[in-house]
Amino acid sequence: MTSHTTTSRALCRPAQETTARHRVNDRSNEHVPRLVEALSGKKVVGAAAGMYHTAVWTNEGEIFAFGDGLYGQLGHGGKEIELVPRLVDALLDF
Repeated sequence: MTSHTTTSRALCRPAQETTARHRVNDRSNEHVPRLVEALSGKKVVGAAAGMYHTAVWTNEGEIFAFGDGLYGQLGHGGKEIELVPRLVDALLDF
């Protein structure tokens, strides 16, 4: 999966396949890219994505992660699914 930035530097989520773990509480597949509203006030300068999770960073050095955190890969200290990008607090001091 690849994430894309638009000419306005807003992050768009691409379509993705999901597992049954993602389908709980209406976490259905997306078939077209859409704006990630939670990041609309941020200037996203980069993004990296795994199969079921994404990390993005801003021009201010903030790192946000979202998606399936089953193995702790989001960096939030848990194993939950994060549907909305969440600031990775552990990296604020770096």
